[in-house]
Amino acid sequence: MEDDIQTLFSKTGELTHIVFTASDKLANLVLQEANLEVIQKAGMVRFFAPVLVAKHGSKRLSRGPASSITLTTGTVLEKPMADWSIIPSYATGLHGMACNLALDLAPIRANLISPEAVETELWSSMTEEQMQSFKQKIGTNGTTTKRIGQPADVPEAYIYITKDRNYTGSVVHTDGGALLVGH
Repeated sequence: MEDDIQTLFSKTGELTHIVFTASDKLANLVLQEANLEVIQKAGMVRFFAPVLVAKHGSKRLSRGPASSITLTTGTVLEKPMADWSIIPSYATGLHGMACNLALDLAPIRANLISPEAVETELWSSMTEEQMQSFKQKIGTNGTTTKRIGQPADVPEAYIYITKDRNYTGSVVHTDGGALLVGH
């Protein structure tokens, strides 16, 4: 993976922003059933790839507060769920990563976007019945907006974070009020 990321950035010129939104199918890993290989695999796109993108991509960023690296996590960082000890650990790690990147890469800025569930292909493995139940639990009953997020809801957060040259080492939440609603 590191060689691929290094090769990617060797083909770019100078950059102003890097936004890391990638994820893979959610791994609902019950701690007692997971082994080290599965735990590490769950972190490849969620943790290891972003740190390597920051390592190699930051060399291509213009120096100064007009440039930034933005990572993406999820509200599971601050709103834990039973049987999800592994994925939130990576989400929490991304928060620490963004804060420390803001220090290590200064004056380049580093931040984190934390959306609640957004209806994307990430959830495509669910049956229609599971998806309706999920929308009810997470959207209707789990947010103050009474709906699950849509892809068109989130981009403004990324635009804001790239434009505000004074914003660094912080988290922008786009969660429909999910953090205000009980578990």
